[in-house]
Amino acid sequence: MKLWPMVALATMSSALVWACQGDDGASDNGGGQGGEGTGGHATGGQSPSGGAPGTGGAGGQGGFGGTLSCTPDGDSESWGGAGGAGAEEIFGDWTDQYGSSYSIDESLIDGGYGAYHVVGLSGGGQYIVAQNDETNTYSPCLFSRFDWYVDDAGTYLCQRAYGEESVEAALAVVAADREDLTTGCNGFPWSTLTPQ
Repeated sequence: MKLWPMVALATMSSALVWACQGDDGASDNGGGQGGEGTGGHATGGQSPSGGAPGTGGAGGQGGFGGTLSCTPDGDSESWGGAGGAGAEEIFGDWTDQYGSSYSIDESLIDGGYGAYHVVGLSGGGQYIVAQNDETNTYSPCLFSRFDWYVDDAGTYLCQRAYGEESVEAALAVVAADREDLTTGCNGFPWSTLTPQ
């Protein structure tokens, strides 16, 4: 089984809105969705066990409604652009230079060897954060981060993180080096994608 080379995204200047599914059995009373991170404000709903609502602050992110289960809620959020503007350039069915196939859309990345449920994406930042499917051989239920890059020569993909404990941890990973497609994905080449 082939693992994708890993590389990260350095900063995140996009607005964040979190939508996580709480586990009915546990809650930190943290509440529901948070506010946007660029001066927006939103009040979250109650956590599944009845905890107090969380609030997002101006310039910050809000709290989660309990612990995240391995069952994705099916909804992804867009970070950095209305509807993840620009993200559609990575959507589609692809083959890379190693013969691996990928199917990528706004809700799922299927790499053939594993499935990743999209939690959020940033078209402007060119990254996707996803929760690993519970049936994945490696790091089930943890979080992955995929960076992509498009130039005149092609479309490239790098799975930077694959076993992060939280969405925040996946977002905190340093950006892949988009100026070095030969070794900029954790010392390895980026996957060069060809449409199927």
